[in-house]
Amino acid sequence: MGFCVVNFQSGPDLLPLYPFIGIYAGWFIAELPRLLNSFAAISRRASMSRLVHALPSFALLFCPCRAVSRAALYKLEELTLRYPR
Repeated sequence: MGFCVVNFQSGPDLLPLYPFIGIYAGWFIAELPRLLNSFAAISRRASMSRLVHALPSFALLFCPCRAVSRAALYKLEELTLRYPR
């Protein structure tokens, strides 16, 4: 019965979820080193522990690098008289 009330129309209905996805993804990235260090195999090795603590910084570097690479590879198509409007 509840599925008949909700009319999901794909993307526009998912827009309110994007802030929550971002918040929880950020929380997960920030908490990931603590969760991984709870494993004994990782916490015993100093090199693995340093790598685990560097994971959030890798995520912070990945986002701007991805944005810059997309901007550099973006190609604007030329407008012609045959361009559909």
